Amino acid sequence: MDARIGPERGMAGSSITQEAAGRGDGMSNPNIELIRRFWAGYATGDLEALRESVLAPDAVWHVPGNHPLAGSHRGAEGITTYLEGLATGDFTADVWYAGADESHVVEVHHCVSHRGDGTDIDMDWVLVFRIQDGRISEIRHFPADQSAVDEFFSVLTENG
Repeated sequence: MDARIGPERGMAGSSITQEAAGRGDGMSNPNIELIRRFWAGYATGDLEALRESVLAPDAVWHVPGNHPLAGSHRGAEGITTYLEGLATGDFTADVWYAGADESHVVEVHHCVSHRGDGTDIDMDWVLVFRIQDGRISEIRHFPADQSAVDEFFSVLTENG
């Protein structure tokens, strides 16, 4: 089964919003809905809801790279701490595609992030979510240009 969600706009800084407007084949998939709830919780800052009903207690988010936010963030608490670190910048994201089966969601989005010093990063990303027992159990993050991500987030986190 394949399900799609349409553009998600308005994600900016710590006051991120997400419009979960559907388009495409009109099919509904519970795993796509789970990912929408994940981004909605992040967008509204409701990290407690993510810990309680979206992320598995032993979930892991693998973030590649050589920067302070890289690594395997373990547990729902570790993942929400990582998300708080991401919120230190200002960004927008457009979800281009999300496809799902019984145990995975693959999401493709375009993201533009801004730092306070005028530096931007503008690229495509792929996230692969593994779903178990109705919760996100694993996330793998794939940027289009890892060296640009390393440079951007190293400076961002060094300068707070």
